[in-house]
Amino acid sequence: MSARRFNAARVALLLAGIAMTGLSACKDPDPVAVVPTVQTPLPAYPAWAAPMIGKNLGRVLTGHGACLGVWDVVSVKHISKQPGSEAQGWGYDVAAKTAISHILFVNADNIVVGAGDGGVPRPDVARARADVTAINTGWRGVVGATEGKVLAVGVTSKNAGCNVGQYDLSATANS
Repeated sequence: MSARRFNAARVALLLAGIAMTGLSACKDPDPVAVVPTVQTPLPAYPAWAAPMIGKNLGRVLTGHGACLGVWDVVSVKHISKQPGSEAQGWGYDVAAKTAISHILFVNADNIVVGAGDGGVPRPDVARARADVTAINTGWRGVVGATEGKVLAVGVTSKNAGCNVGQYDLSATANS
């Protein structure tokens, strides 16, 4: 099997695993949220993610893991020369029993189009779910897109990906 076909098969397995482990949490995102738009540039991606932006997900993660999580909201859309969206949610690595510390955003072509950091206090999640034992499960991220479906992928402690929510950026109304 050629390296290209092997990588395509690996990505397909990763995405299938992510889809199967995408357990929902406290609430699902509002499918037609009103999101403020601003003319300012998109904030920078986290430094750790810079080498991953623009690459196929299968080239940056080594497999799939199990997570709980939700992409709660798109908080702002940037419509300047560098468009994109700011997003928030929560994620929990089931195997490690710890909050997700890194998030990658992947478009429909499996290309990494953004990233974010975890560690944001979300005591509401731990109160609502007995299976989540960490308080700092919240994450915030930057997505280099304002339209289309984007998947938030938690990076587990074993450098594997796990689904923490999908969001249709096209379904948001601009304010």
